[in-house]
This record gives sequence, C-alpha cells and structure tokens, in this order.
Amino acid sequence: MIDRIVRGYVLEWINISKIDWLPMFNIADILVLVGWILVVGKFTYFTAKELRRKTEK
Repeated sequence: MIDRIVRGYVLEWINISKIDWLPMFNIADILVLVGWILVVGKFTYFTAKELRRKTEK
C-alpha cells in the first residue's frame, strides 16, 4: 500500500515472460499460497500418521 501511495506503482510484481497474455505475479500472493500449501500438507501428513498409529493398536 505504501509503494502504491508514495511511488504510484508496486515494486514486487514479477513478470515471468515478455508475452502480454501471461499474468504478472505478486510476491506476497505467491508466499501466502505457498504457506497455505505447506500448512495443508503438514496437516494432512500428521493426520494420516495419527490415523495409521491408531489403526495399528
């Protein structure tokens, strides 16, 4: 928000190609997505591990 107000544009956009139809990505959005993927993956892994442990008893 500060970049948008002070500079008039955002610095953290990533353009992955020179082709106009490909989207540009925001670093913060990418990190939020990666964080959610890690949380869901960790939750799934430990839930499956706990279920396996309970069924072995």
